[in-house]
Amino acid sequence: MFDLPAPSSTLSLGFVALSLVMLVFMIVVVARSAGRPVGLIVGGVLVVWAALTAGLAASGVLTHFEPPRVTVILMLEIVALVWLWRSESGARLAGLPLGVLVGFQGFRVLVELLIHQAVLEGIAPQQMTWTGWNFDIVTGVSALIVGPLAGRLPPLVVRAWNLVCAGILVVVLIVAMLSMPTPARVFAADPPNIWITQMPFVWLPAILVFAAFAGHVLTERHLRLQAARS
Repeated sequence: MFDLPAPSSTLSLGFVALSLVMLVFMIVVVARSAGRPVGLIVGGVLVVWAALTAGLAASGVLTHFEPPRVTVILMLEIVALVWLWRSESGARLAGLPLGVLVGFQGFRVLVELLIHQAVLEGIAPQQMTWTGWNFDIVTGVSALIVGPLAGRLPPLVVRAWNLVCAGILVVVLIVAMLSMPTPARVFAADPPNIWITQMPFVWLPAILVFAAFAGHVLTERHLRLQAARS
């Protein structure tokens, strides 16, 4: 197994702080949009999820890559995204102002800055940042621009932005998978993509990536509900 250098305290604290802020933000938004009972249930699930993934990372369980156990996190998140797409609570969340749903994605600027720092420290592979194959910072910057204008833009423009940015995130996930130390590894330069199996970086896929995909799902659902009403 490849030994990663110890991360700086700034990098570790940055991931912890951003992940917890996003966790609290999601809980508050759900409680206010879907109602307190749903907010309490979802909040409890999210807190347990954060604690569970942290515990798995700390135990070393996720460091096995034949097959990569960390993909279980993504599969469970897909279940949650389907719930957002189909449930009444998801419809209420999709009822948030379009500018909020789009502008929310601006948090990805901070995510990309942290990932870039991880690359500079030799923890993450270069292809995981904008000097490689990760262009997700474009999503974060454009969200801050498109967000305030989203309510006045044609829905087709907002939908195109949402689909392109979701596609960028999918590409990042594919690159991440092809950088893991598995027989399918394509990006051979060290370090392999094993840092996301360790604390606090496991919260990148467990919390931050989920938040980004949830934003895309809710934006598309908002646009469909809006079209149905008109």
